[in-house]
Amino acid sequence: MPKQRQKVVINYPPVPTKKWIPPDKRPKKKPEPVYVKPKGITQKLKISSLKKIWHQYAIVGKTAILLGHYCQTHKKFHAKNLGHQGACNCAMACTFAYLHKMADWTRSYIDEILDRGDELYEKSLQQPAGLCRVHIPPELVCNNFYFNRSKITLSIDEKPGVGETLGAVSEQKAKEIFTNAVESFFKLYPSGIFCMECKCIAVWIQDSAFYLFDPTQHDEEGRLVESGHWMSGPCSCGQVDGGFALVCRCRVVKDLIDKIFDNVTVKPNTSFKIVQCVVQRIVNINIEPPETFEEVIQGEAPVVLPQKKR
Repeated sequence: MPKQRQKVVINYPPVPTKKWIPPDKRPKKKPEPVYVKPKGITQKLKISSLKKIWHQYAIVGKTAILLGHYCQTHKKFHAKNLGHQGACNCAMACTFAYLHKMADWTRSYIDEILDRGDELYEKSLQQPAGLCRVHIPPELVCNNFYFNRSKITLSIDEKPGVGETLGAVSEQKAKEIFTNAVESFFKLYPSGIFCMECKCIAVWIQDSAFYLFDPTQHDEEGRLVESGHWMSGPCSCGQVDGGFALVCRCRVVKDLIDKIFDNVTVKPNTSFKIVQCVVQRIVNINIEPPETFEEVIQGEAPVVLPQKKR
């Protein structure tokens, strides 16, 4: 007789049966807290309602500096514009200083100044006085442009400005001449453009502090970068791509003069001038569409259809 096989019995585990629970009755898991208080602290945490101000400025020496993400010779701009938008960028910086408090400025503000200043430079080249020009001085900058929903008109006049010619003077004497010119200028106007040869720097006063804007290239500590550093492409004015545009905040005139002296090239028998650049008028533009058809035809002459000849 053949040997019978032993029957194998498999003991399966019990099948778990899950009861379906509606989503609104399911227990909710608590999310992990973003911040856990250290042991020993019992004070309740509250979210501050204070607005972020001055949070992107850096203190370097006696001044506070704010850097953009690039400068006016960045490769994003057209090659023919590189290094020539200085006066237009300074005019745009004076406009931003009039519209916004300096405590609210961030690095993005400086980037927007450079972008809008480049557009203003191209618009200035299209004016009759700017045709066949490469370098645009402050007095030839187009003084009216659109800014969001407003049309802004600037007062840029060279005649009532302040200027002088530097002889073969020392650094101390040059700073004294700069100080006298800047002090007498701020007694007349709140903002202007400091020009020496082809270099333009915007200066203005706000809330008892002096500010300087230089659209050329600087390093992370606010020092002017000489030509030849960060070279990525030649430029007709000697400046090259690289570095960051700079805004300086100075408490006293002496610190402002030191910053101006560090950002310009002082040579014997060179002249400088400070041209006023003040916002003269702001016109808000209504861009809302008309609600009814009568608003469209209001004030228009009635249309007379020609009669057909019988």
